[in-house]
Amino acid sequence: MYKLVVCDMDGTLLNSEGVISNRNIKTLKNLIKNDIQVAIATGRIHPSASTFGKQIGIKTPLITCNGAVIKDLDEKEYFKNKVTFRDCLEIFNECKKHDILLQFYTEDICYIEKSTSERNKFIEWCKNLEGEKNVTYKEIDNAYEWLKENKDTNIFKILMNTEDDKLRKNLKNKFKKINSIECLSSWSTNIEIMNKGVSKGQAVKRLAKMLNIKQDEIICFGDNENDLSMIEYAGLGIAMGNANEGVKELADYITISNDEDGISHAVSELMKDVI
Repeated sequence: MYKLVVCDMDGTLLNSEGVISNRNIKTLKNLIKNDIQVAIATGRIHPSASTFGKQIGIKTPLITCNGAVIKDLDEKEYFKNKVTFRDCLEIFNECKKHDILLQFYTEDICYIEKSTSERNKFIEWCKNLEGEKNVTYKEIDNAYEWLKENKDTNIFKILMNTEDDKLRKNLKNKFKKINSIECLSSWSTNIEIMNKGVSKGQAVKRLAKMLNIKQDEIICFGDNENDLSMIEYAGLGIAMGNANEGVKELADYITISNDEDGISHAVSELMKDVI
């Protein structure tokens, strides 16, 4: 019997419009009604995740910043693991060399460098996403210089975005050699950095221990590289129909796409005795 269902957000729980379908909301609310815990594990920060958590009526803490922060809807903190100042400085300096779009996240604020019209368009796109309307965006001129003046800021995730495939691959390979960080992607054009040991899988393990739930009682849904660790950890790892091939290969089960309510479909197929 499964007791915990964990959902990634973008590309999984959310459809291509960036919202949760009524069908998925109904399914997840039914799980909660039947004493099955539902959790969110996302790369987004807490204010964004909380918007969707409230829609579903989640009672469990939210896993955000790819597992770097665990905090509930009442703002009670259970876990935090920041990127070190030294690593942030090195990464920011590398981004500065290549003039790459850079964002970084505290618990509740997204900082983003401002300059080109392309970057300004990206900020506006982010702000218009469902859930992001509750996020505070702060634009800064130079992340590297800003960081040197704000050494005590707790940074939980760094995100870079570039459509230059060669540059992205080279940067990712370089960052993967830094032993004190985790480096992965959540979509095809980005790189995400967290502190060493941070992952959705570790966060799900931590959450399950808090809830006294066994590994084989957990279902995890995901679609991209940052979901691999929790797909592997779960008793039942489920890949979305739109997931990348690496996730599909690792998963125990492949459902239909996020635009076809893949979560609801899988729950109705695999948990008929509950729904």
